[in-house]
Amino acid sequence: MGNYRIISTFEIFEQFWEKNKDLPIQKQISTFAEIFEHKNPELWHMQIDCYKEDGWDWKKIAETQVFPKFPHAVPKMRPIFEKLNNIIPWIFIKAVQKMQFSFDVNFVLYVGIGCGAGWATKFNKKRAVLMGLENIIDCGWHSNETLAGLIAHELGHLVHQEWRDQVNLPNKVQGDDAFWNLYEEGFAMRAEHKIMNSESFHEAEGKENWISWCYSHRNWLAKEYLRSLRNDEKIRRFFGSWFEVQGYKQTGYFLGHEILKEWEIQDKLSFKEIALLPLDEINNRVRQTLEQWIKNE
Repeated sequence: MGNYRIISTFEIFEQFWEKNKDLPIQKQISTFAEIFEHKNPELWHMQIDCYKEDGWDWKKIAETQVFPKFPHAVPKMRPIFEKLNNIIPWIFIKAVQKMQFSFDVNFVLYVGIGCGAGWATKFNKKRAVLMGLENIIDCGWHSNETLAGLIAHELGHLVHQEWRDQVNLPNKVQGDDAFWNLYEEGFAMRAEHKIMNSESFHEAEGKENWISWCYSHRNWLAKEYLRSLRNDEKIRRFFGSWFEVQGYKQTGYFLGHEILKEWEIQDKLSFKEIALLPLDEINNRVRQTLEQWIKNE
């Protein structure tokens, strides 16, 4: 059985905020960047590189999407931080039991510049789950069940990465990743539900009728996803927490979940077999499943 470690930079953020909360936003950002890069350069540059890869200006995102929300969000961060510290130990044990993995995991609790509520990656040379408190608050995820589901989701990503690494299969595609995104997030959603023993859908908290709308619009979402690809439109609106499709956010996670669930139930593929599919088969299978649903619309 693997071990876990909780690493926190939240206390550093609290000290920063107390000293700088009354400054203009631009000054807050420059001071925050200076402190963060000095205290934890690895974590800081991971965030900067994340935006750079997508062609975004991190300073503009911080100025428009992150720092203006801090006065409202910061009072909610300490309770979420304490909940995460309580939830991580038992959900980690539950995940190990369900998914049968033995690698160590670093859980990093921090306040950043909006890169994500959860991020499955590596930190300090170990597999890690990064948890951005600013995004968790922005998504409205407060309940123990939702936070547990989020952690289980990210651990699902790590298991997926580990299994593919063991047989030298790629964990990331270059260029067109639209079908990979559905597959990758669908796998993590299915892992979350296996760990949680229910179709928990942590994305649904605070979003009225999200689950029922997604189920009733599944085939339409498939059609809209393929239409977006044909028109060379950004698929981020199906995944990002700052974007939406007909007023509903993060519908790509639902769509991916339904695709992989169908492969398990109808195609009789085991979870491990799904995890180890080659890229060409992933692309073909995802497209075929979406096209079949469109015929049923």
